Amino acid sequence: MGDLRAAVQESWARAVLAASSVEEQAQELASRITQSFQEGALSPDNAQKLLAEMAGKLREHRRQLQDQLEDAVRRGVERLRPARAQLDALRRRLDELETKLARVGSPRENPNG
Repeated sequence: MGDLRAAVQESWARAVLAASSVEEQAQELASRITQSFQEGALSPDNAQKLLAEMAGKLREHRRQLQDQLEDAVRRGVERLRPARAQLDALRRRLDELETKLARVGSPRENPNG
């Protein structure tokens, strides 16, 4: 259970980092728009370019965040899933126990005839 908790904490930390990065990008865009207005009127083409650039960056951040979360969930599930060797060992042990139970439960022949 500790592994799952660590995976969730790691995922949360990555999500916070990604959100922080998006916030920084938004602040950068706001600064660039402000600078453009201070330098003169912001043309519709320049405004459209800035917005398209920001939309592209937001899509990329969202994709990265989604990939990171999927990876963290996958690793958490893999940690909970028993290994193939463990399952094989359990099957062998179960077979052994079934064999022993069959021997104990089967009627024995009377050695005295």
